[in-house]
Amino acid sequence: MNRSVLLPAQAPLFSTYHYQVIGGVAAAANPTYLNWYYNNCIQLQCGKVFLRGCPTPHLNVPKTEVQDDTFLERFSHNLLFIREDVHRLIKRMLDKDFYVAFRGIDDYYIPGKSWYGKRHYDHDGLICGYDDENGTYAMMAYDEKWMLRLFHTPQSAFEAGMESMIQDYYIMGEATAVKAKPVAVPLDIPKIKTGIIEYLGTDLATDPIEKNTAPLGTVVHTYLCIYLDLLYAGEIPYEKADYRMMRLLWEHKNCMHMRIAAVEDTLLLGNTLRSAYSEVTDNAGRLRTIYGKYCMRRKDELLLFIKRQLQDMQRQEMEILSRLVEKIEKENL
Repeated sequence: MNRSVLLPAQAPLFSTYHYQVIGGVAAAANPTYLNWYYNNCIQLQCGKVFLRGCPTPHLNVPKTEVQDDTFLERFSHNLLFIREDVHRLIKRMLDKDFYVAFRGIDDYYIPGKSWYGKRHYDHDGLICGYDDENGTYAMMAYDEKWMLRLFHTPQSAFEAGMESMIQDYYIMGEATAVKAKPVAVPLDIPKIKTGIIEYLGTDLATDPIEKNTAPLGTVVHTYLCIYLDLLYAGEIPYEKADYRMMRLLWEHKNCMHMRIAAVEDTLLLGNTLRSAYSEVTDNAGRLRTIYGKYCMRRKDELLLFIKRQLQDMQRQEMEILSRLVEKIEKENL
């Protein structure tokens, strides 16, 4: 066994939630991993529970969870049964170039983690390395300032967080070895076209409020506007506003921008559409910043501005993506 290991760990394409970080960091070891995201992570999704009192729209980009990545190897172990050997198991995984995804660890005991010393919280994250001389793990997670980064934390703290969940809350987490397979992932333009058509084919007529399913596709922008209306009216308390949703919306637009560029490059279509879409991506970035300011200090008129910009952005995106579909169809794909 080595004395220390540190696997590459950069912020991935989707990183709003830890479950996205886990798959994204590990996937990056495959040189073609971005094609998997371009082929599969096209949709937006949200829940409707915020219409019935829940304070979050549960915004999501489907297929960004680690179990969705078909080119990732995964081997899971229940912490209840490996607790006496957990450190040796983690280090063996890292020695074999596997990242270690974990869940069921109490943030309260993990220095550097988001709820350290503040709240007992059953949480997840990713171990990217260890250093036995310092007795630490290198962990990729959201820190005490709610910034995603790689930090070093005591191995003993990880064990304390595991034991807290098992002994005090009877929550049995998992340690999962995750590694990218050495397989090429080709860009699948027909699949991308089908996914974009599905994305564009939703609105309140196809997915009305009374329908008992999670909205999927561009109609999600409409539901986010309804969420902003409820925030503005005070029906969703300001202190419970979901501060993460505009980050994920920007990540979706950023990925779409990169997807358009990949299609244009592959089909030799020039750069007209990616250039036009860059305005959508930039606008999403601005809305993320403005909404972040709102979450730090209440200023309700910002919600009205965000809603108008969100509606304009949706219309612009739909026009550009419709043109992309037309160009792909002209190539008989």
